This record gives sequence, C-alpha cells and structure tokens, in this order.
Amino acid sequence: MKRRPNLTLSTRFGIFALFCFSCSSPYHSIDPSKLIVLHPGLVYRIMFSSAVDEFHLGTLFEDSSELSLSPLAPMFRRPLIIKADDLRARITPSWRRFIGWAEDRSYSVGLGLICNSLATAPALDIEYLRTLNRWRFELWLHGWDHEISEQRAEFQGRPLGWQERHIDSSMKWAKRKLGISLRTFGPPGNRSDESTMIVLRSSPQLKVWFDSGTKKSEQDVIGIDWIAESATGQLRSFEDFSEKVINLSEDEVIVLQIHPADWNDSDLELFGRMVDYTVNSLARRLMTPYGYYTWRRDMTKLKVEKVGEKEYLIDCTDAEYAHVLETANEPLFFEEIDGAKVLGE
Repeated sequence: MKRRPNLTLSTRFGIFALFCFSCSSPYHSIDPSKLIVLHPGLVYRIMFSSAVDEFHLGTLFEDSSELSLSPLAPMFRRPLIIKADDLRARITPSWRRFIGWAEDRSYSVGLGLICNSLATAPALDIEYLRTLNRWRFELWLHGWDHEISEQRAEFQGRPLGWQERHIDSSMKWAKRKLGISLRTFGPPGNRSDESTMIVLRSSPQLKVWFDSGTKKSEQDVIGIDWIAESATGQLRSFEDFSEKVINLSEDEVIVLQIHPADWNDSDLELFGRMVDYTVNSLARRLMTPYGYYTWRRDMTKLKVEKVGEKEYLIDCTDAEYAHVLETANEPLFFEEIDGAKVLGE
C-alpha cells in the first residue's frame, strides 16, 4: 500500500476540478435499486456520505490483500454460488416465484437450463428469460434433454458424437432464442466421463464446469458439495446445514446446489436463512459462476486511490471484464472520469 505524493494528487485533482466545472452535474446520484457496473478501460470517482476508513489521503491500494482493506472490501470476499438446477424454458409458477424471490433479496443465482425446452417454450416465457438481469442471473447449460438413468446419463456412457451434438444444439438454441452465449456447463446428475472432457476442450465458449469429481479441463472447474439439500428438492434442516457449511469455511468456493421447482414459501424462507447465514457468518460474496470466472482474472488488476476523506478513484484500465461494484458503505455519488489512465502512472 503506497502514499502518493501530494503534488501528483493536487495536480490530478485540479485537472478533475476543471472537468467538473465544465459539467452541469459532476456526479451521478446513486439509485439504490440499480446496480453499478465498472467497465474495463475506465476510471471512476466514488463518494460516500461519511469517511469509510482511516487511511491517509493519497493511499494507493494495488493488490487484492490491500484492496480487501479498501471500501471495495466486499468484492474480495470468497464466493458463494447458488446452483439452481433443472429450469425449463416453459416457466412454471414455482420457478417464477423462486426467481422473483431471489431478485427481491438481491441474490445472484446460476439457473441451470435444460436447453431442448427452448424449442417449444411460449413466446412470453422466452421473453421472460431474455429480460432477466444478466448480472444477477446466469443461465447455464444443464444439458439438452437431461437424461438420467441407472446405467447412463446424458454425459456419461454416451458416445463422443452424441455429447458433441447435445452441447452444440444447446448453445445454438440459447443463442437463437435468448440471444446469449452460454458460459457455464453442469451435467445432469453431476455425471460425466472422458468423452465429456474431450467435448469441453473443443468448446471454448464454455468457461466454467460444475463437476463433482477431480477432473482437469480447459474450463475452470468448480467442485460441488451436497450441503443444502438432503435429497433432490428437499432442503436439510437449518441446524444440519449450518453444521455442514461451517466445515467448508476454508474452501475457495462454496456451492449451494438446489432444485427449487416444487418449493413452497417455507422452503424459500429456509433457504434464505441458509444463504444469509453463509454470507454473513463466513464472509462470503454471492456470485454467478461466470461472474466468478471473470472476477478471478481481474481482481488483481483494479487499483483504488483515496483522494479525499470520503472520495476514491477506481482505476479499471487494466481490467478485461465488467464487474458489479460492491462497497462496504452505500455510495452517495459515482462518476466516470473522462480521459486517460489515472492511477499507477
């Protein structure tokens, strides 16, 4: 963590003051209902209503360990991923209730889509999926037809060409119907084989693989622990869950795999307790699987400088991806700074 020379800070602040003077409104007030997105290649100024730390003016936070002490600290917590399986494009009232409930609680959720359902889904359901907030909800590839039997599954015991067609068809229909590129793969029943690994190596569009084994792949592999449910669609008691999740406190990623298609209000209430307990007690950050993928690649590339008692500059010049801003305190104002790279010159 560095202190920037006062001359550099003053010069930069003077340039920014001239920029502000030329604008009728130098800051954008924050709408709490909207997400703030940091875009790569840009620099931002953020202001809080009160001081958020005791660091000196000119303090430059440059790596993840230092940034974890900055106002951006929540972004550097280890991830918690909600993996909601078995969504079909013909959206049932139960699924709509679950998605609306998650949205009301500002949860980020990965929705595992069975992709052949896109071919026959009503236009209203397709439009519903298209309008989901892409920062909060990630639709991911949970198979073409979700075949599971005792002897084999869609991606276990099936020929290479079969698996290739199922992944290719899934990606094409998602693009055609929803206008999205699927980035995450999770096989039905968490069952896959060597052919699956070969197919995924030739599918660069897919960046993340939910896998319950120890396979290595071109994709980032996220392991799965069955801790939220005792059986498919049946949540554990809160006491049982809290005992199990605490054993994962040192894991880099915690995944809550669920099947909420037939949940009622009491199930939603119980699952909300599980999520909030994990977030608060284990200091976790809710993320989508692809959101975690992109953040891993950028988390050391952001720079933050304290330029006032309540003000900071956030430099995303070196970032590759956009990210939702999360801060320790609610921001008062937020502004994109026009111009060249500001921090780390």
